[in-house]
Amino acid sequence: MKKKFGLICLVLLMVCSFSTVNASLGTYSWEGEWDSNWGKMVITQNGSTVTGTYTHDSGKIVGTVSGNTFTGTWSESPSYAPDHDAGDMELTMASDGMSFTGKWRYGSTGSWGNWEGGKRTTPIILAPSTETPVINTIGIDLEYREIVLQIDNPMMTVNKVQQEIDPGRGTVPILHNGRTVLPIRAVVEALGGTVGWNENEKKVTINVRNTTLELWLDKNTMRSGGIEKKIDVAPTAINGRTMVPVRFIIDNIPGCLLEWNNDTRSAVIKY
Repeated sequence: MKKKFGLICLVLLMVCSFSTVNASLGTYSWEGEWDSNWGKMVITQNGSTVTGTYTHDSGKIVGTVSGNTFTGTWSESPSYAPDHDAGDMELTMASDGMSFTGKWRYGSTGSWGNWEGGKRTTPIILAPSTETPVINTIGIDLEYREIVLQIDNPMMTVNKVQQEIDPGRGTVPILHNGRTVLPIRAVVEALGGTVGWNENEKKVTINVRNTTLELWLDKNTMRSGGIEKKIDVAPTAINGRTMVPVRFIIDNIPGCLLEWNNDTRSAVIKY
């Protein structure tokens, strides 16, 4: 009888332990689709190894998981290489396994930026004809509006309506040291913001979406919300216009994404 009782206890202990481990693995599984401030993420997890993609500039991620923390690297088109298009990242999953917060940077020494997201879930299908919508757990609107800018084109498209980037001047976006630069005023105003210029300091001040950005002519430092960050392409004066790297502006505006279409040589801002 004692042997039988001991065997039952052992089986129950194994079942409980197995359930606890599985619950833990389930809670901290990165497998699946996520909505993040860098677009939709599709992640595959094999043991402690995680790989995935995300929509911003056809991005890729790879790394390892320890506990609820995913540490690795990100990379994006066109080069998928540091220091311009790749760097470090670290994401930490919430205890419920349904959201994460984290950080990213250019290369291994840049300033850290924000990366957060929530897991996509689907509701019960009530009838065969009922479509299964995607529930966004972090409140990001999946129906983006768009601003499209094309290299060497003086026109931009704002929600399918064309307008001049620099009215009367014919200024066009150009590639400068591997980055798209342009007079930023038209883009910021399309986002509902304002742009100021301080002649004495040679400084551009952008106020948009409750965020203040400051950049200086020929200076590889910008200030976002009072915090200084390094940028690899400084604002430069071309034909009497201050040309600003659009990526670094958009990367620091809440709710905005920038994607690059290499076929059309276009920068697409989603907001």
